[in-house]
Amino acid sequence: MWYNRGMKKIINLISRIQGARFANAWAKGQTAKADRLLNSYCSLRRRLPIMLDGNHWGNHLGSSKKPFRATQGL
Repeated sequence: MWYNRGMKKIINLISRIQGARFANAWAKGQTAKADRLLNSYCSLRRRLPIMLDGNHWGNHLGSSKKPFRATQGL
């Protein structure tokens, strides 16, 4: 899929919001809600184009929490 830079930024921002909502629901023990939010987060992250290094655009490789692993399975 081809996206312009603005669309990539919007998808990245929404996915980060969904990731934060997932973490909040998970911390509160709301597992059904957390599952829905995680699926939404993963779906958004997968919509971002893959760069030459094999990562999706917008990955936070410097984060100690490694959110880029969320869409890679276990």
